[in-house]
Parts: sequence; structure tokens; C-alpha cells
Amino acid sequence: PEVPDKIRDAASSLKFRNTILVYLHVDAKDLFPDQWLYVHSDDLLTGRITNFRNWVPNLYGDDPTTIRDFLVDFRTSARAIATELDAACVAGQAAQVGALAHKLKSSARAVGALALGELCAELEAAGKGSEVGAVQAIHPRFVAEMAAVEAALDLLTEAADRSRANEDKDDA
Repeated sequence: PEVPDKIRDAASSLKFRNTILVYLHVDAKDLFPDQWLYVHSDDLLTGRITNFRNWVPNLYGDDPTTIRDFLVDFRTSARAIATELDAACVAGQAAQVGALAHKLKSSARAVGALALGELCAELEAAGKGSEVGAVQAIHPRFVAEMAAVEAALDLLTEAADRSRANEDKDDA
């Protein structure tokens, strides 16, 4: 069914606010008692500082495997999205490529894969404009960056696995 003009107009008038996440690991506890602090200053380019240790304690936790498992989950879901995105690109489905790139963009940025996140933003914009040529021009860079991210994640998880094996051996 067609989207009514009134709804289409309302949706196109919405403003998008991009979020950039920067994660700092501070080797200390109880930095401040709140989950987050709002920053009210025009001089700073931040609006909130989040203390994940207080906000979601079990996400941070004391278990060194938590981050490793999180990265493995990201790699699995990113690979599934990238596979769909590749197929949509080959089929010339620019809008579908844009939608898939949107799904991957924020999570890529959240794990520190900033170049992948930026390429997703480019693919998303080209997809929204149904620019098949632009999508296909950006796609090879996306494929290369996705491969680099997967290789980096493989190295990180292998190092974490070796570290865990050494700790287990020391405990035995």
C-alpha cells in the first residue's frame, strides 16, 4: 500500500542526529556514582558521559571473556548483514543496500570499526537516493574494509583465547 502524503511529509521533516561513541577503559572503579553525566557546555562536543560500569554492571563485569564474546557476536551478525548487502548490491537493489548498511553502521562504530561505519554511512546515503552506480562504486571499498575488520577481530579473539588458555594452565 502507498504511504499517505501526510505521513510521508511528516517523516521527511524529521531531523537525524548522528551519534558517535568513544569508549575509554579507565582502570578504576567508582568514577562517579551515576550512570551518566550530562554535559551542558557549548564549548564541548559531547552531550553525555556514560559510566557503563554503573549503567550495566553485568555488561562490563569482571569476566575478561565478556568483550571477546561481544566481538564474536558482532562479527557473526556483521558477516550475515554483509552477505545480504553483497547480494543486494549485485542485484542492483540500492535501497536494500542502504537499509542493510544502516543496520551495520552503528554497531560497527560501537566496536571501533570506524572506517567500516563510515562506508556504511556512504552506502546508506547512496541507497536512500536509489543511486545504484554510487552503491556499486562504494561496494568494493566496503568489501575490503569488512575483510580487514574480520581479520582484526580474528586476531583479537585468538589472542583472548590464548590468554584464557594460559590463565587456565596457570590455575591448574
